[in-house]
Formats: sequence, structure tokens, C-alpha cells
Amino acid sequence: MRRPAVIIAPVSGRSESSNVRAARVWLAAVLWLSLVAPFRAPAAESAPGPWTGTWETRWRGGGAVLHLQQQGSEVTGAYPLYDGSVTGRVEGRELAGEWREASGRHGAFLFSLSRDGGSFMGRFDSGEWWTGIRLSDSQEYLVRPADLSSPRETLRSFLEAANSARGGFIERIRPALDTIDFADSRVRSAKVPDSPLLPGERIAYARELFGVLDELTFRIWSVPGPTEPGAAGVSATEVTLNQAGTTNTFTLRFERHDDSWLIEPPLPTELADAQVRLRERRGGRPPTAREHLLLRNPRDTLRTFIEEMGRFDLGGRTNVLRTLDLQNLGFSVQEQDVTLLAEYLKQVIDRIGFVLYQEIPNDPGDPEPYVHFRHGAGNVVIAPFAAGDGANEWRFTADTLHNLRYLYAAIEDMPEVAGTLESPYPSVYFAIRDALRGQAPWLLRLVGPVEGWQWVLLLVSMLASFWLSKGVAALILWALARRRAWAGSFAGRRGRLLLVWPLRSTILGLCWVFWLGVLGLPEIMAGPLRSLSATLSIVSGVWLAYRGIGLAADYSHRAIGTTGHQAVLSSLAFGILRILLIVVAALLLAEAWSLPYSSVLAGLGIGGLAFALAAQPTLQNMIAGFTLFADSPLSVGDLCRYGDKMGTVEQIGLRSTRVRSLDRSVVSIPNSEFANLQLVNLSKRDRILLRTTLQLRYETTPDQLRFVLAEVRRLLIRHPRIHPEPARVRFVEFGAHSLDLEVYAYVRTSEWSEFLAVREDLFLRLMDLVRESGTGFAFPSQVNYFARDTGIDPDLTRQAEAKVAVWRQTEQLPFPDFDPAEMREMDGQLDYPPTGSPQAGAGPGPRG
Repeated sequence: MRRPAVIIAPVSGRSESSNVRAARVWLAAVLWLSLVAPFRAPAAESAPGPWTGTWETRWRGGGAVLHLQQQGSEVTGAYPLYDGSVTGRVEGRELAGEWREASGRHGAFLFSLSRDGGSFMGRFDSGEWWTGIRLSDSQEYLVRPADLSSPRETLRSFLEAANSARGGFIERIRPALDTIDFADSRVRSAKVPDSPLLPGERIAYARELFGVLDELTFRIWSVPGPTEPGAAGVSATEVTLNQAGTTNTFTLRFERHDDSWLIEPPLPTELADAQVRLRERRGGRPPTAREHLLLRNPRDTLRTFIEEMGRFDLGGRTNVLRTLDLQNLGFSVQEQDVTLLAEYLKQVIDRIGFVLYQEIPNDPGDPEPYVHFRHGAGNVVIAPFAAGDGANEWRFTADTLHNLRYLYAAIEDMPEVAGTLESPYPSVYFAIRDALRGQAPWLLRLVGPVEGWQWVLLLVSMLASFWLSKGVAALILWALARRRAWAGSFAGRRGRLLLVWPLRSTILGLCWVFWLGVLGLPEIMAGPLRSLSATLSIVSGVWLAYRGIGLAADYSHRAIGTTGHQAVLSSLAFGILRILLIVVAALLLAEAWSLPYSSVLAGLGIGGLAFALAAQPTLQNMIAGFTLFADSPLSVGDLCRYGDKMGTVEQIGLRSTRVRSLDRSVVSIPNSEFANLQLVNLSKRDRILLRTTLQLRYETTPDQLRFVLAEVRRLLIRHPRIHPEPARVRFVEFGAHSLDLEVYAYVRTSEWSEFLAVREDLFLRLMDLVRESGTGFAFPSQVNYFARDTGIDPDLTRQAEAKVAVWRQTEQLPFPDFDPAEMREMDGQLDYPPTGSPQAGAGPGPRG
């Protein structure tokens, strides 16, 4: 719906406030007219209602064009194909009423109009559906009336209408109904005795007759025409039509009625018998609606090409390309070349003449190619090719496709025949040529391998693409420059080499590829130019993408850090992206230069073994890298022991793992070797084992030994940095020169430096305990006494023995272990860090 135009003009002689008020009034009017007025109900009774128009309607098993006229709330209409009419009443968007046909059939219906008014959904009173879409003036079916001037034209009109109805809407079969003498008493209605066929029965009969004729192959000029000798005085004639590849025939009779020739309708039994005979070739089964897509004969191929070209951009492209012999056309032909060739072929066929499919052979067993058109500039030939299921597929030959440009140039001034199926999306290339043919035909002359207008447009497009690439690149760089983090990436000469020129080259190559598709140059020029343009854009684009992956990797490292399992995943992921980018670039370059993948893969079959052997270490390292990530024994930032060395993992890449050793040097180890080492993740420890042996002198008495054991256990239990489970000390061995006590406990820390501090504190306390017990540490050496040995301090010995005696008398002897209640009381009671330490008082205190 068109909206009214509103012009706002300045008003002179008013104050500023009055101008503002006037502007507000105008603005309110504009909003009302633009937003409210289009949705108001029509005020005038004479305006056509929303149901007025021509509709393409369909129902189960049929359809017809429906013409409706709405006056107020009343709607009337007709669908002439079935001699039917409708009447109804509108309520809101619903139309309810009655349909009635001349045969007496009638019933009720209900339609519901869509919100956009372009379609409706409906139901019959029987529950069956009835739908419709609105036809615009340009879409309305202008059915060409049947030409009944001779048997030839009558048969031609019948076949044209029936072929059109088969590939589209059933309404197009109406002219075919006019070619049959349904007044003949040989065909009567099965529903109304002794009456002519009803409209629906006429359509069914015409389809049956067409099904028989569609099994035959004949030339329409073999049927008598209006200028045949003696035709003026003949009132009836018959023609015998043959089936290609068999001896089956069918006789069709024509009768003159005044100045019109009509087909004498064969008896239904004759049609049934003919169908049985003619379908023996396919095992007696009727043809399916999509059987022609198998391309089993020249007729199927030509029909598939013409019908699918009518829906080329709506899914028909694949079937169109199947009708062309592209395998023998050469590997340098690209996708846009194939599309242009298909359009060339359609233009040529449309200028040859109207295609009656029944004139095209349909014998699948014929080994000879079918020549559809001959010309000095080239022929249109359909030939059989072996298919995978053992049958043949018929396609337009490579020679036909090679010569299409020259053939079209030779016949393009021939107007297209009336009634051909036009492409819904005409090619830009042919639109330019059609415009030039009328305005500047001298530009269509050949200048070398191409026409004059193509040289001009090629030069203009290249210059325009160059300046466009500079402008688009400048716009992109301006947007990037607004981000300070990226502003320095393309500053200076190095930045231009690394970013600016690759960006311009990518855009320039893409523009050239686009223009080459529009120009429709012959392959001798389009192939090299397209390959060079594609190579320019691919190489430059891959360079930009590679740099983009690097920037993304840097951003990822800043976002998630350089340590942890995610850092390993990030490193591997960006490494894989780089490899995939290079592989994709290689495939794109192969596509750009039209390298046959099958030959390349076959060549790799020979050289692949040598390549695999040479790349075996690299593949092993890549697999080991994924194993390290999946098994995750280590992450970036972990302190580990690998083999007999220690260090911190800095990166796990696709090929190697980098570790910073304790001497701060970086060691790169291939992943395959690193994964096979014994890896100890020291950073994952929740505690660190403290294990040492106290070696006491042999002069130590048993009670002294008990005192030492008890006090060391007490020390381990009370220490806040020692985990109680297990925290043990045991007399384990009579050594060569000492009594050995093993201390075994876990320190509550994962930091090695803190562990060393706790161990140091514990060792110092152990020295105090040994000294307090009156004994001492044994030395693994031979002692030569040159003076009297002072021996063991008898006072301290008695004190230690006295304490043990008290423990024994009070039943508190801590062997084999302390009482659990006493252990809980002593837990974490020692001062650690010890008194006098700068960290004294800052510790966690007793364990809870």
C-alpha cells in the first residue's frame, strides 16, 4: 500500500515558538498518515475488498484459477476450468460460502485470509483443504487459446497445453480440453448416465490421452497441416504414431467441425489397452512425476534441463548441471563458467524453436547420440554416458558446451519463440548484451577473443576495484585505529607491509573475481585471470587470518593467563587453527588453479608413504601433545620432575614442551619423549613428605629411647604444620653404629620453600629433645679415645628413667601409641613459628 507523500515547507513571518508549534502539528500529521492511515478500514464502498482478485488455488488432486469480486461483505466468483462458481460472505478475515459446478456438484467452504492478504487457507465442508495464493497482474495465467486450424495445429495445441500442465499448474490444460470432441457419443460420463463428461472427467480423460501420446515419439510435421494438398476437402483424417525402439503404434483420428479440427476421442478401453502395450518397456508401471530426472533418454534430459532452468536458483541448479557433460569439459571450468554455459544453452534452445517433448526420442536403449540442432557454428547434441547403476545417463556433450558462445553469437538475433519458459532470475551478462544490442551494437563485435564491451568493462572494473580496495581498507584501518591496543599493529612501514597491503590485496582480488563472473569472458581469458585474482585474495587473506590467529592467541593468554589446563588447551587449539588454515589455503589454491583433486590424491598415494615416513616424528609429537592435554598429567605453570630433572612447565605446543629448569634455562623436549618420561607433578601435592632417620648412640638406655620416642611423637602431634595422619616415629633398626628411629610425617604445605622452613624447625626441636633425653647422635666413624670418656650424664639419665617409671606406674606409657584423648589434647599445642621468630604469632595456631 502506498503511503501519501507529505511536503513540509518553511512558514515565513512567524515567531520561533509558532514555527515550533507548526512543526509539531506537521510531525503529528506525518505520523498519523504513515502509521495509522494505512491500517484503517476502507471507507468507500466502491473500493475493492481484500478478496477481489485472481487466485491460484489448489486442492487434493486438482486446482484451478479462481476469480473473486467483493462488494461490501458479499463475494462472488468463478473457476472456469470446472464451470464452477462461488458465493460467500465476509466476516473479518474469513470468507464462508458455497461452491457450485454446472454438473450439479456443490458444497460449502470456509476461507481464512492471511494477514498480508497474499494467500488464504481454506477447507471444504468434507474436511479437505483448499488453498490459494494471490496472482498479481503480471502473474495472471494468460492461457493461449487452442489453434484448431488443422490436425497438426490441434495436436500441437493439445501437447503444448498438456506438457505445460504437467510441469506446472493444472489450469494450463484448459486449451487441451478445447481440442477434444467431448460431444462425441463414444465418451460419456460415468457419474451421470447418457451425459457428456463432467469438467473433472474431461480433465482426467485428457490426462489419460496425454499419457498415451507421451509414450510415443513423432514429428509434428508428419501430421497433416492446413496447406497439405487436398486438405480443404477432407472432413476426417487419422495419423499413426510410433513408439521409439519398439513396433508399437497408436492411431489418432481427427474430425472437421466447420473450420475447426478436433481430436476424435478414443474409447477409454482403447486408451487402457494402449497404455498396457506402450508401458511394457518399463515393466508395465506408469511413469512417476520425477522419473525424468534419471536422464534415461534424450527426452528426459531436455525436459529436465528446461524445467529445472525455470527454478535454477530455487534448487534446480543441481539437476541442470547433471544434464551437462562437465567431466569432459576440462578442469579449468569453474562454477560460474558452468552457470553461464547453462544460460547460453537455454538461450540457444529458446531460439531454435518451441520444444515438444514428444518429438524428442525416449528410447533408453538407443546407443546413437541425438542431434537436436545443427549449425555451422556448432551443434546441440545429447549423448549417452555410463552411469553407476549400469544404465545410461544422457547429457549435453562437451563439444556442445564448447561451441555455445559461437553458436549463440551466430543466432542471437533470432527472436525467442513464443511460449518458452523464462528464467525467473535473468543473468546480468545477458541483460547487458540485450541492452547493448539495442543501444550500441558495435560494442558486441569481437576484438580478439572477447567482445568490445567486455574489454571496456574489464578495464573499468579493474580500476574501480583498485580504488574500492583502497577505500574499504582505509575504512577498516580507521575502525581498528580507534582501538588503542591495535593502533600500533599497522603503523609505519612494517605495519603497512604486514597488514595494509595484504588487506588491500584481499579486497582487490575478491572484486576482480566478482567482475570476472559478471563479464562472462571466454575460458581462454577468464581462466588465467580468475586464477590470478583468486590466488591474490587467498594468499593475502590467509596471511591476514594467520596474523589474526596470532593476535587472538595473545588476547587469550592475557585473558586466561599463561598457566593452567586452559593455557594448554589454548596453545593446542591455536596451533591446530594455524595448521587448518594452511590446509584450507592449499585446497583453495588448488581450486583456484583448477587442479583435479582425484589426480592430486592419486599422486599422494605414491608419494604419501614417503611423506608419512618423513613426517612420522612430527605426527608422533602432535599425538603426544593431545595425549598430554587429554590425560593432563601437567599444566602450564606446574612444577614437575621429569626423569631425573625438575622444572616448571611453560608451554605445551604441538611439537614440543618447554620447561624452565631450576637453573632458569629453558629446555625444549619433543612431546613424544616428554610423554614417555616418568612425570611427577609436584605442584599438585597437597602435602610434602618429611622422612628422616634419627641415629642415637648405642649407649642410650631403653628408657631413654622410650623418652625420645614419646617426646618426638608429642612433638609431631603438637606441631600445627604436621598432619596427624600419619605422623609417626618408630624404633626401626639396630644400625651398624646407631639405634635408628624413623620419623615419617606429612607437612601441611605444597610450597617447597615453606616445607624447608617447617623441616628446619622440626629438626631443631628434635635436637633439643635428644639433648634433653641425655643421649646423643651417633656418628658413622671410628672413635679413638685419647682421654677418659665422660660417658652419659647420670643425672639426666635418672630423670628420663624416672619419667618413664611414672608413665609406667600411672599407665600412661605411650607405647605402642598415645591415648586418643591425650592426642586430641596435645594436637597443635606447640608454638610455630617458634617464639623469637619474626613470624611468631602469625601462624594458624592449634588445629581445629
